[in-house]
Amino acid sequence: MAACGLVSRLDEGSPLPVIGDPLGVDAEALHAVVWVNACWFGPAEVVYDDPLYLDFSSWPRLAGTGAASVLGHHRRQAAGAALAAPQWRALGEKPVRALLTE
Repeated sequence: MAACGLVSRLDEGSPLPVIGDPLGVDAEALHAVVWVNACWFGPAEVVYDDPLYLDFSSWPRLAGTGAASVLGHHRRQAAGAALAAPQWRALGEKPVRALLTE
């Protein structure tokens, strides 16, 4: 309803309503401020720690710690890939301002 009233006032020759200029510049007039929830679709940068633990005290311990490090590396790499996969990520509420410049 308010949009229809604004259109009819503009058709009659009334100027656009001015909310106020938060920028303090005389050449610009702020006409609208709308808060939107912004999102984007894309990958994220994920850094995962990849330590390598080896025990050189004996051959069985070296083999055991090497195998455990390889399995842990695969698990951490899979978890990092899942976090970095492209998906919708929220950016939060952002103001969108409509400015008209003379």
